Amino acid sequence: EAWIMNATLRDNILMGKEYDEAEYKAALLACQLKSDLEQLPGSDKTEIGERGINLSGGQKQRVSLARALYTDADVYLFDDPLSALDAHVGRHVFEAGISKLLAGKTRLLVTHALGFLNAADRVYIADNMTIRQVDKLIAANELPPAPENDDDEPSFVQLMRAWHGTKGAEEAEEKAVDTEDAGDAQMARQLTEAESVASKKKKKKEKSSGSLTVQEERQSGHVSSQTLFLYLGSFGGCPFWFAIFSLHVISVGAILFANLWLGLWAGGELPDSIQTKYEPSFYIGIYAGVVFVTAFIVLGRELIWRTGAVNAPRVMYKAMSDSVLRTSMAFFDTTPVGRIINRFTKDSEQLDFALPMATNSVFIICFMQFGTIVAMCYLMPWFTPVAVVLIIVLSQIQPTVATVVLRRLSSSLAGPTVALFSETVHGAASIRAAGLSDFFMARFAQAVDDTNAAQLADQMLFFMVACNVGITMAFLAAAMLLVVMLSKDSLTPATASFVITQGMNLTLGLGFLMMQRGQLAMSLNSIERLTEYSKLPPEPEGNQLPDAEWPSNGHVQLENVYAQYRPGQPLVLKDVSVAIKGGEKIGVCGRTGSGKSSLLLTLFRLIPLIKDSKLLIDGVDTSTMPLESLRSKLSAIPQEPVLFSGSVRENIDPFKHVPDDKMLEALEHCHLKDTIVAKAKDAGLEKTPLDLELGESSLSIGEKQLLCLARALARNQRVLVLDEATSSVDPHTDKLIQETIRTAFAHCTVITVAHRLNTIMDSDRVLVLNAGRVAEFDSPSRLKSDPNSMFAQLVADAEREGE
Repeated sequence: EAWIMNATLRDNILMGKEYDEAEYKAALLACQLKSDLEQLPGSDKTEIGERGINLSGGQKQRVSLARALYTDADVYLFDDPLSALDAHVGRHVFEAGISKLLAGKTRLLVTHALGFLNAADRVYIADNMTIRQVDKLIAANELPPAPENDDDEPSFVQLMRAWHGTKGAEEAEEKAVDTEDAGDAQMARQLTEAESVASKKKKKKEKSSGSLTVQEERQSGHVSSQTLFLYLGSFGGCPFWFAIFSLHVISVGAILFANLWLGLWAGGELPDSIQTKYEPSFYIGIYAGVVFVTAFIVLGRELIWRTGAVNAPRVMYKAMSDSVLRTSMAFFDTTPVGRIINRFTKDSEQLDFALPMATNSVFIICFMQFGTIVAMCYLMPWFTPVAVVLIIVLSQIQPTVATVVLRRLSSSLAGPTVALFSETVHGAASIRAAGLSDFFMARFAQAVDDTNAAQLADQMLFFMVACNVGITMAFLAAAMLLVVMLSKDSLTPATASFVITQGMNLTLGLGFLMMQRGQLAMSLNSIERLTEYSKLPPEPEGNQLPDAEWPSNGHVQLENVYAQYRPGQPLVLKDVSVAIKGGEKIGVCGRTGSGKSSLLLTLFRLIPLIKDSKLLIDGVDTSTMPLESLRSKLSAIPQEPVLFSGSVRENIDPFKHVPDDKMLEALEHCHLKDTIVAKAKDAGLEKTPLDLELGESSLSIGEKQLLCLARALARNQRVLVLDEATSSVDPHTDKLIQETIRTAFAHCTVITVAHRLNTIMDSDRVLVLNAGRVAEFDSPSRLKSDPNSMFAQLVADAEREGE
């Protein structure tokens, strides 16, 4: 599996090394990347996206190979890098790159393509965890008769037998592409010439920008009140907030009453009818009773608040996750995964902890200070304008905009750091093998420094605000004492004591309020970011449910299909019109970037159709039905196998619809049962092999592809699409898999994309794509009978080479 980092194509090849123009161009030519650069918006300075999302599987392998060719090493290890390339390109890369450019170097090539073995100095075969040297290859006329049971034949003989059976098809494919390059295929040349005339000007404009990854957006200025109300609204409805406000008012009033009652009684300032009527225990009892009731009120208020604080993250997290899962694939193509992880982790953490605490503190302090100010203004009416002026001054010294801007910057810088970490972990094996550990450690250190610099500025500014607030509070406390001294003739001792006590609490509370207000404003930045991801545009979806038995025939029809991955990007499919009968086996072939995988993506509506394009399955327009109804009725085996975290059972049937015996039968049909059983036995799960947990490296790439095939086989859908599903398995296993597809999916419509023509030679019809257009579409026999067809040229060249 090729490893690509989120950088420009040139940086992926240089990988931190100095640029040498001659060696760089030699690597590009050897890997046939020059023509691909012409299609990219910024040539080799195009940002190719995370995991090489903007490149096809073959292009990613060739970029990885170019990186290896550019590296001046003594020993080169190639782990089947040619499997994702068509025969012609693979042969060119092998001869021009591995054989010629690296002449004199030690090269170890692991491959399923036995056609390259003739050029090897020594050949070794790996069989049943043992390695042995092969003296010579076995010619077709030297093969022994095939035994009735394949298990009785040595594995190397099986491989040679399978290779000789497919050799003609591979050589034919090479010749076909050579003919096209030389101009012998008239139809392909006419399509290319007609298209180039119309697109030259457009390509010049597209090359002005090489960035395919969308920059992260940041809000500016203050956090809007709409953001605050959106967050508060997620706590609950009107009953929730009525209860919170009521309990706040009651608790603050009770606390102020208790303090005032205690002060008046201790100072003997209660009315005579009350002051001397009761024993001291009565007055203390009233104070204690009020405090006791207030404690229960505060407890109830906090329990209600905690309920809302738990509900708010759940509501907002669900809205964000639903929005991300339902948005189009273009979002994932242009958004680094680290940025998404940062929203779901760091920003969500603010929603879980910092925001509820800051919001609750602001509410408590606001109600307490408001009650204190009202009480003091009641006892000293002339204090009202003083309180208003002080509050205005405090609000002005809070640099909310600066703190929020720094918090936004800090949050946005965390995303690239997480993305770089994830990218480095994914490519750890390649990084270590290439000796690039220091280079990536330096990159990661720089990313961490950038993030920490913003966080340091954030904390320093917050510390400066704290100092300013503290100084202001000191002046406010002194002013309060001065006010009491000036009003000593009009205040009783008890009242003066109450004013001083509450005044000190007021100064401390207002200072803390300003700090918490700043913290709240900064934390609301996370709400802005989460809200942005909760409002992503969803994929277009219909609302007409198909019949329960749909599709019953598997008839697929494309009418004038135009498609592009994102607005403003080049068309990947252009006026494609084909009709596939139910149960037909269709092979799709073409050069890298011709639109083969894009054609399959349109079936699942993973890329949008434009203009008047129509895609019908069994006569039903798929754009009119819900996406779940469409995608649940189709099965796919992608070029890059995808496995879920969990057991074999959870990977084959994540929705628990298939019984265990059917899953084991699917594994057996895919020739993977013995491997799973053996691994399960080693893990102590001999009786329940489906419970085997699959780690990141527990299966090879080929075995992962076979497991995806087992998943499709267990689902038993009427339409199956395969995108180079057996590119990473050996020819013998490939032959067995093709037999399984022909038998187990005999009733299904099967659409197979392939670089190796031998996998589609027995198809009912073959679809040849060229630059997103249909070049040919007919049965192999009919195409062979037409001397002007590309397929006829392919067969003729194969026959000439056989002579």
